[in-house]
Amino acid sequence: MFLYASVLYYEWDLAVLTDEDFDDHCHKLLKWWPHLPEWFKARVTREDLNAGTGFAVTIANDERLAAVEWFERVRGPISTNE
Repeated sequence: MFLYASVLYYEWDLAVLTDEDFDDHCHKLLKWWPHLPEWFKARVTREDLNAGTGFAVTIANDERLAAVEWFERVRGPISTNE
């Protein structure tokens, strides 16, 4: 959820979580840090989670696509109109 929410927010300007929910999610991830998989820890830092940001996360193109597809299944097509 953290990776999808981050890419959608920072690259598509789509908030799938409220700021409060995202911060809560970051706090839970910090609490569970010792148990998180190494692939996650290699892409997200504790500092990012403490700051409540996913701006600097490393995300692969297939994950970007999966985030957009997930969003469109849940909320409908993303409009590219300004």
